[in-house]
Amino acid sequence: EMLKEYGDDFSYDLCPRAKIFRRDQASVKVLDSLKYIMRFNDYKNDPYSEGNPCKTICCRNDLKAEKPSPGGCYDTKVTDFNMAGDFVAEA
Repeated sequence: EMLKEYGDDFSYDLCPRAKIFRRDQASVKVLDSLKYIMRFNDYKNDPYSEGNPCKTICCRNDLKAEKPSPGGCYDTKVTDFNMAGDFVAEA
């Protein structure tokens, strides 16, 4: 229903976040590059973001031009298979 009402922004495959992940996923090789992609927000330059700080992987509601709010991606934690077995993550 949301897809019909609001369009591709509510599509699993076609929302900006999905397009960015699909485009950039091959760059993830090590934990540092995983951290980079999970924190990615280049909304001013990324064509998929359309100038919207929430149409990206790491949404930032506080950067919205109209009605900014304290919500979104402010810290990201990542782990790999071995670290997860030890209940360890990196921030």
